[in-house]
Amino acid sequence: MSKLLIYSILLLRVVYARSYIPSASHAVIEYPNEIVCLGRYTGSFHSYIYYSRNASTTDEYYVLRTAWLISYPAKIRSALVNTGVYVLSDNPVDKCGWTVLGFGKNTLVDTGTVLVYGNKSRDMVSLGLRVLDTNYPLIEIILCCTPVYLFIVFVCWVCVSEYKSNPDTIVSSSPVEYSTVSTPTSNASTVVTSKWIDSEV
Repeated sequence: MSKLLIYSILLLRVVYARSYIPSASHAVIEYPNEIVCLGRYTGSFHSYIYYSRNASTTDEYYVLRTAWLISYPAKIRSALVNTGVYVLSDNPVDKCGWTVLGFGKNTLVDTGTVLVYGNKSRDMVSLGLRVLDTNYPLIEIILCCTPVYLFIVFVCWVCVSEYKSNPDTIVSSSPVEYSTVSTPTSNASTVVTSKWIDSEV
């Protein structure tokens, strides 16, 4: 029961997190009541890239958490290394107490979350947000969209094949002919009247 409650809380938090769009200035918005045990409950569904200011730092650690798991973690890890920060190979504290500071977004796609443990530095958080905002999970998005595209192509192919094999199944209106009938009158003149004739009658 307790695990179900924890999963429900985490699901609600994810839904709430996705409703937030960071501003262009990457303003740091802190959620002081957000306590996350990284990897303990969501390790199978997220990837974590830890970083700090330098190798000797012991009072502040940051992590980029993302749900894109194929190629995106390696991409943002490489981007972090290129910025000059120290990238750690594993969770440096391995306990609860991480605070959510911001959410990344790129082309309407939620790319990840920036969290901190210990002291907080605005420039380090902004750096993490820039990494998330400037790197796109292209491979993952292509793999997610490919089944949809294939389904649409399959439906179109089935419709075209059905039309080619049974063209007579398309309902069409009955052909109508236009005819003239001559009606004699008493003064020997001919009055031409018109009427519609259904060819099937």
